[in-house]
Amino acid sequence: KTVGFHNNGKKSIEIEYNIDHHGSDYKDVSASDVCECAKICESESKCVAFAYVSAKKECWLKDKVPPVENEPGTHSGVKK
Repeated sequence: KTVGFHNNGKKSIEIEYNIDHHGSDYKDVSASDVCECAKICESESKCVAFAYVSAKKECWLKDKVPPVENEPGTHSGVKK
């Protein structure tokens, strides 16, 4: 698992590459990349985690943090 960080100047979100937190989706939106997906999650108080499917440019917002699953091409983040 490779880990990166998205930082908006206030706090950072750890991004887990090739990891999905499968389930607990409440909304999906399109995003150009994982950082845009992180920003969308940050802007919604209901969002506690997200999964970004890079091949489809889908950003799945989650209201719970489900268990981790290995998923190539999906990158996830959890608000801290």
